Amino acid sequence: MLILWKAQQKDPSAGYARTVLTQLEHVLGTCLDRGIKIVNNAGGLNPQPGPGVRRAGGALGLHPEMPTSRG
Repeated sequence: MLILWKAQQKDPSAGYARTVLTQLEHVLGTCLDRGIKIVNNAGGLNPQPGPGVRRAGGALGLHPEMPTSRG
């Protein structure tokens, strides 16, 4: 958590495990095609979907729906 906190001090949109973005790139297309929702616990100090997730999808030409709040 300390590593995530330090990252978030440098960039307020950070604070989550960034490795999840690489993993997401591998499965996002298939999940969107099949209607599979992705839930993970990599949120750390920043559980809301951030710009990194949108960039990962955009780099693949994909535009997943992003929840606006938890619940």
